[in-house]
Amino acid sequence: AAVQYRVVFGLYDDFQDLQQYHKYPSEVDSVSYQSLARIAWSLSLTVQILLCQCGLGGFINSLLSWSGWQILSRLTYSVFLLHLGLQTVLFGQMRHALFLNPDF
Repeated sequence: AAVQYRVVFGLYDDFQDLQQYHKYPSEVDSVSYQSLARIAWSLSLTVQILLCQCGLGGFINSLLSWSGWQILSRLTYSVFLLHLGLQTVLFGQMRHALFLNPDF
């Protein structure tokens, strides 16, 4: 959990320095964070999943094992299965081509 906390809030001090003093983080800090943050996040999630699987997850294990997640997972999976057909029908009924403007 400490590694996940550090990955999420690791750049907080750098952003504070940027806002207050207009000081950018060093290149070494930026490169090391960008190259290692995703690896650290994935490894910490792997460890957390393994701990929950072995029954050593504690509060996180009970939170992730909550039965209410089953309802939400079934709902989101149903939406996933239905959305492609719904998009096909809606775009098939359009009378004019759809153009996306890159200007906001």
